[in-house]
Amino acid sequence: MKKILYLIIFLLSFSSLMNAQQLSLHTQYMTNDFALNPAIAGTKSYNPINLSFRRQWVGIREAPVTEFISMHGYYGHNLGIGGQLYNESVGPTRRTGASLSAAYHLTLSKTGYNMGLQDDNQHTFSFGLSFELNQLALDMAKLIPYTANDPTVDQAYNSQLTPDMNFGLFYHNLDKYYFGFSVMNLFQGKSDIYNIPNDITNTYVRNYYLTGGATLYLKGSWTLLPSFLVQGIETGVVQFDIGARAFYDDKYWIGVSYRHQDAINPMIGVNFNEIRFGYSYDITISQIKNYSFGSHELICVIILNRIGNNEYNRNAGKRSIKKNRVIKLDFKPEIDL
Repeated sequence: MKKILYLIIFLLSFSSLMNAQQLSLHTQYMTNDFALNPAIAGTKSYNPINLSFRRQWVGIREAPVTEFISMHGYYGHNLGIGGQLYNESVGPTRRTGASLSAAYHLTLSKTGYNMGLQDDNQHTFSFGLSFELNQLALDMAKLIPYTANDPTVDQAYNSQLTPDMNFGLFYHNLDKYYFGFSVMNLFQGKSDIYNIPNDITNTYVRNYYLTGGATLYLKGSWTLLPSFLVQGIETGVVQFDIGARAFYDDKYWIGVSYRHQDAINPMIGVNFNEIRFGYSYDITISQIKNYSFGSHELICVIILNRIGNNEYNRNAGKRSIKKNRVIKLDFKPEIDL
């Protein structure tokens, strides 16, 4: 009996450490940006479907495994809409959730918003909200055998639904640079699936994200995309990630990022017209490296309803945009600069 209680308390403590981040890690956050900020819904010139799979800390039994799918797009009247589904298992616990996001885009430009051919003076400021529903479940079959009819374990809740909301801000100047800020788990919902004394509960603490990046056009067919991510936890933990990806002819790319005191992450990818693939491998540098062979993350982006097709013709480092198709949307300039 005591062993079971100690095990559950250990799992709770381990869950607190694991979920100090609460939300799943995304090494390729620059591609899967919508996962961290609801304001990004509808900011692209196409509707992306993101599929990702992450296996963390290979070599450690019951380490986190995450599956994630999302889609978002622009639906007129300055409005973007998106949704996400995710599933993460850690030992005997499983967190499954879904969210629905809406974002409003305020375009600051003299000429308005044209998704086919955009001018260099266009700045877009977006803000978004998402409603999220989480289910935290405990798989009793994965716990060590326990005495039959043990009331402490048998009466534990198998699963519990917890609602919450997320908020985000996003600013970008075409494909030159961008900055984003978001707050996840606004209401810090609580989930108690253990039903043990001392009021021990799992709290979805607030997570704060600050992101940024830029596009630098180099000589020839090369493009460099540096980016950063700063993540803060309500409990005071702060972690940052900085890196860059180099694209060749907008088709092949390689990159690397550094997550402070945690991992060095080489990555590689390829774009096949409307389908894009990315793979990253986290080389662990924390103490967990003595027990783990690193982490793998695979992402696939399917592009739907592309509006316009910008081809980059670089001559002596200069970029020109060829207009293949122009569709005038109903974005209106709210403020004249």
